[in-house]
Amino acid sequence: MDQRKKAEKFADMIFRPEGARRPDRRQVLEFLTGQSAVDVQECSTWEKEAFVCYNGQTAICGEYYPVERAVGCAVLSHGFAQNRYIMIPQQKLFRELGFHTVLFDQRGFGESGERHCTFSIKEASDVACVAEWARKKSGLDGKIVVLGVSMGAAAAMKALDYTEHINYLIEDCGFADLETVMDTLYASMNEGETNIYAAGAFKQKAAELGLDTKKNQPIDAIGKTEIPVCIFHGTGDTTIDAEHARRLYGVCRNPDSRLELFEGKEHALCVTDTERYRRVLRKFLDKLM
Repeated sequence: MDQRKKAEKFADMIFRPEGARRPDRRQVLEFLTGQSAVDVQECSTWEKEAFVCYNGQTAICGEYYPVERAVGCAVLSHGFAQNRYIMIPQQKLFRELGFHTVLFDQRGFGESGERHCTFSIKEASDVACVAEWARKKSGLDGKIVVLGVSMGAAAAMKALDYTEHINYLIEDCGFADLETVMDTLYASMNEGETNIYAAGAFKQKAAELGLDTKKNQPIDAIGKTEIPVCIFHGTGDTTIDAEHARRLYGVCRNPDSRLELFEGKEHALCVTDTERYRRVLRKFLDKLM
């Protein structure tokens, strides 16, 4: 297969993930059992309430997990090729800190609607929709925290353009802009192989679906917001280079924002350094708590 065809196949896979790129609940829980210290059996005993909220005609499905005497509510936004249960490690830390938590499936994944993933373009307004739902459900106005990982982090950042009710933002290994991340994303999915057509194929496929990639610039949303932003990123990330984190931190306006680089950690694995991750969350959210 020539490079152009490979790039087109890559773009198709991004927008219409199938098979291993669209895992079910069982597959994700098995992965967590093998890769982290999270007791998934314990998680199954937590009180929860299933919900569906609608962003226009799109059904976003999730679960609300209350705790007693909550200090806030944390909305957790998962990344590409996952579903809501991949966020259980972060959820457990928030519960220990006294937060209600909300897990939800991004469009095109898990139980949520839509045939296409849009790699954070439309997901941004979905995150805002869930955050608004969580604010009303919890009754904790002014205490909504959103944490996103990878694609979910980009969506969380751009969600700031759709709601004024996110009070603290935590972005974990997200990207500053779409167009510069496609080359490394392609390589990470193809055993390090590069492809000069990858970004163009993605942009073309997006245009066919009526999406404007130039409008999806998370760094612009971060540069405008006054809320505190906490940035996690592994220096060994080969999917989204840590330079994205440095660029994002460089435009943060709130003095309580912080950049936490985890030496040698690969993509989305900062949370496996559980003690440091917990310590940073506690310090970042100290004023809220």
